[in-house]
This record gives sequence, structure tokens and C-alpha cells, in this order.
Amino acid sequence: MVKEKDSYNGRNKTRQKNGRVYCQKISDYTEDTLHPVIETRVDQGVKIFTDKYPGYDKLKEKFPKAIQRKSNRGKGFPILHQQIMNLKRWLKGIHYQCSDKHYQKYLDEYCFEANRRNTEKYIFRNIMLRVV
Repeated sequence: MVKEKDSYNGRNKTRQKNGRVYCQKISDYTEDTLHPVIETRVDQGVKIFTDKYPGYDKLKEKFPKAIQRKSNRGKGFPILHQQIMNLKRWLKGIHYQCSDKHYQKYLDEYCFEANRRNTEKYIFRNIMLRVV
């Protein structure tokens, strides 16, 4: 799961909720599996924070701003762990039984809903703008 960080506007001290969530089913957690997923979703110039899992060790070769830090049982990445818990809760609440065959579709649906969580009040306006 990749979570873009929400931005903070220092001028008027408002927190903008424009972070996006990306999920992809993977077969294992090896470097050979993780790196291609990260490379397709993340620009090379951005700062990446990862835990100290060995699969991320060589990430700095392609992403010079990558920083590895101790996870501290999830406390080091609260936003990411909040998204993981939301995903688990959503899966248990909506899809009480998930088949491996359709798992990526479940992840796509969750990402779609999570990435549009702040646009509910503009749905009608957005539809009208597209229709006109």
C-alpha cells in the first residue's frame, strides 16, 4: 500500500486532504517484487519513508531521497497503519469472504472510495460540469 502524504498549507494553516491511496496485491515481500511496484507509483524526486525492512535497502539507488526509519510496531507510520486498519475493517464489513481470484478488484474498489472520500459534497457539481 502506498499512501501519499497530505499537504499542509502554512500560509493559512489549513491541512489539505489530498493524499491518495494505492494498493496492489503482491505474491511476496522480496526486493524483486516490491521495487517494481514502487517504481510504477512513485516519482523519483519525492521523499519516501520506509521502515527498515531489508527489501527496501537498495531503494536509495533509484530514489535518492528515500529514508528508512524504525517502524516501532507501526507507531512510526501512523497514517499508513490507519489506512491498513481502514482497509481491513472495510473488507470485513463489506466483503465478509474475499476470494484470492478477485482480491485486486477489492483493493481497487477500496482505493477508489478512499481517494474520493473528500469529494462527496461536490459530486453533483462535478457531474454537471462533465455533462455540460
